[in-house]
Amino acid sequence: MQPHVLLIDIQTELAPTLEAYLSQAGCRVSQIVGQIPNPFQVHQLRPDLLIMALPESPNLAPCRRLSVALNQIPIMLLGENNHDDRVASLNACANDYLPIPFAMEEFMARVRAKLRRIHWQKTDELFIFSNLQVDARVREVHCDSDPVELTTKEFELLRYLISHPRQVMTVQQILDEVWPDSVLSDRKNIVQVYIRSLRQKLGNAANLLQTVRGVGYVLRESSTVAS
Repeated sequence: MQPHVLLIDIQTELAPTLEAYLSQAGCRVSQIVGQIPNPFQVHQLRPDLLIMALPESPNLAPCRRLSVALNQIPIMLLGENNHDDRVASLNACANDYLPIPFAMEEFMARVRAKLRRIHWQKTDELFIFSNLQVDARVREVHCDSDPVELTTKEFELLRYLISHPRQVMTVQQILDEVWPDSVLSDRKNIVQVYIRSLRQKLGNAANLLQTVRGVGYVLRESSTVAS
């Protein structure tokens, strides 16, 4: 399968050269310019390797967020030949650090080494939305990198909503998916109860769970939470 390399905020004069060498080596190359994407954006692109530029005034927080949320994707940072920056980057988030300028032969050797070691599972079992991450393979939930303990049904409800981000799911759709065999007398009320419970446990991500009155619920960015 053709490996996918994502270039993030690489210098304008350097990006075309990197893309040319990577493409010649059989890689598919994508670029994000002028911003550091959030983990959800990166996850949607499904890259096998991230190559990022280190800012002139190093702020490793965005890189750290990507590293924590997408820990199966190796990150290579390109930056100045500064010992402190290199050590800080490798300790905080990067799997490799290559000082600029560099020889393209060394760059490609490092890329090939990273791609040989990847184990990125291209499935729909890892879901990332804003500061929320749901890993269905191990049934784990994290908010801002902190673990969130959920019951089985709470997890299934959250997994269903995060697998359809920004889509309004009706109460009936949720019941059919999460409680398909339920014989509860008040089935519709159970959804509201579990939504309320999820909001209490999700902390800073609670505002992502939105009520669409008279219809159902949706996971989307918003500062307003309806009961």
